[in-house]
Order: sequence, then structure tokens, then C-alpha cells
Amino acid sequence: MNSFNKIRPTVLPTVQINLHHSKAASASLQKLIKSKTGICLIQEPWAFNGKVHGLKGSGTIYSYGSSRHNPRACILVSKDIRSWPLVKYCNRDMVVVQLSVGNNTVVYASVYMAHDNTCPPLK
Repeated sequence: MNSFNKIRPTVLPTVQINLHHSKAASASLQKLIKSKTGICLIQEPWAFNGKVHGLKGSGTIYSYGSSRHNPRACILVSKDIRSWPLVKYCNRDMVVVQLSVGNNTVVYASVYMAHDNTCPPLK
């Protein structure tokens, strides 16, 4: 038996969703996250004044917005998972986090691809 067969992957329940800035969708997602999800990749979260709202207490929320521009992507990570943002790759349309899961390190990204922007976005 080689070493590959000895590796047991850790299951990390993940959800990807576009909330369309909805308070009701945020409330429904909050219930799901508390019970079954480890990480949630979110586009168009409910936000105002540059902050994501409606998911308080669900885990750690990573987003990048300002008082003039709300975030259009965010990542919510369960409180049980060690995580940190990779700030170099983050802006209001993209959030990247690194997670420590078991003996592994995993990188997740949540990206909002605006239909009215050129690709890649200008900085």
C-alpha cells in the first residue's frame, strides 16, 4: 500500500450562493451555516456602509468594502476552522482566504464577476 492510500481527506461542507442583496436569503443562509456548513462563498451579500449584514454570529466573515462601495463578494468560515485572509488578492469583487483543515492548507476564493466590467478589472 502506498502513502497515497493512507491519506484520509477531511470533508469540508461548502456552499456557494448569490444572495442578490436579500435580507431574507441572508437569514435562511445563516440557519443553514449554523447547522451544516464549514465555508460559504457568497456573491452579492446584503451589505450597507461597506459591511456585510445578516450573517452575524454565523462565523468569521471576510469581505472588503468601503463606506462608498459595498463588497460584492465575501467568504463566511465556521468558527471551528482556522482561517486568515490573503489580503494581497482581495478587493470588493474578490475575497481569498487560506484555511487550515486537519494537516492540510486549502485556499478558497469567492469572486463576483460584474457583467458591466472589463476582464480583468482595472485598478
